[in-house]
Amino acid sequence: MSSTMAMSKVLFSIIILAAVGQMTQTMYIPSIPLMADDFGVSVSLLQAVMASYLIPYGLSQFFYGPLSDRFGRKPIILFGLAYT
Repeated sequence: MSSTMAMSKVLFSIIILAAVGQMTQTMYIPSIPLMADDFGVSVSLLQAVMASYLIPYGLSQFFYGPLSDRFGRKPIILFGLAYT
């Protein structure tokens, strides 16, 4: 595999990683009332599910940031992709 192809795959993976948080909010928030009706639960319960996702997502930056500073971004991203 050529190095250009490998770099393209890494770049694509980084773009997807950056978009995941925004995609989940964009898809989830507008559908909360419909999901609450379908599942027979309150809207506030589904909002709590979103908070349960976003809080660890935000807090993880406190771990990944210093690790990226120490070891570089690429090894941390590849480790995260391999073990999630």
